[in-house]
Amino acid sequence: MKKIESNSLIKTEELVSIIIPVYNAEKYLEESFNSVKNQSYSNCEIVFVDDGSKDASAQICDRFQEDYNNVVFIRNNHCGPAKARMIGIEHSRGQYITFCDADDYMKSSLVEQLMKYKEFDLVSTGIDVIVDGEHSKFDDANIPCGEYKGDSLRYFIQDMIFVSNTNKRGLNISMSGKLFKRSIIDEIKNNLDLRIRYGEDRDFLYQYVLKCSSVYLSDYIGYNYIRRNDSSSKRYDPEFFIDANRLRNSLMRAFAEHPLKNVLTEKFERQMRDVYLYGIKNKLGYDDLIRTTYIAPYMKKEYKKIAIYGAGTVGKSYVNYMSGYPECNIVIWVDSKIFDQKIMGIMVKKPEALLESEFDVVFIAVKNKLDREQILGNLTKMGIYEEKICDDEPLTIDLF
Repeated sequence: MKKIESNSLIKTEELVSIIIPVYNAEKYLEESFNSVKNQSYSNCEIVFVDDGSKDASAQICDRFQEDYNNVVFIRNNHCGPAKARMIGIEHSRGQYITFCDADDYMKSSLVEQLMKYKEFDLVSTGIDVIVDGEHSKFDDANIPCGEYKGDSLRYFIQDMIFVSNTNKRGLNISMSGKLFKRSIIDEIKNNLDLRIRYGEDRDFLYQYVLKCSSVYLSDYIGYNYIRRNDSSSKRYDPEFFIDANRLRNSLMRAFAEHPLKNVLTEKFERQMRDVYLYGIKNKLGYDDLIRTTYIAPYMKKEYKKIAIYGAGTVGKSYVNYMSGYPECNIVIWVDSKIFDQKIMGIMVKKPEALLESEFDVVFIAVKNKLDREQILGNLTKMGIYEEKICDDEPLTIDLF
């Protein structure tokens, strides 16, 4: 079969690569692809990256590649959206990059509108968020539209997380509806934490902006984001805090090297409090924070049998907090000073009882760092492998 040109116009414009990560999106791929291939801008390359889909997504993308000469298709093992996007970039040829999710769609004029301002290092447009047929805007309205260079760019960077002296968010953090330059992506790609699955867009976007010499904010809206009930953002995820901490660490490193590090760090810490609260409620399904002063910073899916060391305020908070995990079972609770008594319906034992218990991890539920270090040393002397011990500082709800 002869391959089809996606656009009949003579392709004189510079090449734009549209990167589309795909994961179990067979129901939406046709509509998404049709919106991308029918762009009024004539010179687009469409790069699909199948991220280990278990449905027919890969076969559909394979058909697109067979039928259209401007489609590139890469199969990959499941690694998450950040890595999938980067793989797509590495297999693309355009000096200009934009992104589309496999279950969303673009207006036909989106790429053309973005390329009107191609001289800017970043072009950001608005998004039409569609929920059950209802439309709402997600844009950069809290920062005036227009161009930012020189001194004005400095103020833009200060406001990209929160607008100064307000609680209003700055730059919309979606990767879609934006135009990026490959040359700047090349500058930041080795600094990104591609393991991040929630918040990976913030990691990319904020680090990208720090390298920009110019930004253009447009009031045009040409990207349609469909918020679906089966969205991964609503799924239970016991490893959420691992993801959130990776995001925090990655951006804190980036901000530490910037002249505006103080204001960026302060605003990002505020944003991370929102992220943690979102995760507690939406990723862990844990609404009752009244009796929980502290929460464990790391929970992994393989942690089925839990041991807790410490029966003070932190330990009690951990017991209350972990009771919200349906797959977890607190098999033993120990303390060197409080033992042989029931607390919250659980018998607290001496630390030596750990040697007679089977567990996947022991959480050191103690606030003081020196005390945690001492307990860690005692546990390793008892013969408990360090990889089975979590001695990280407890997260406090007060911070949120």
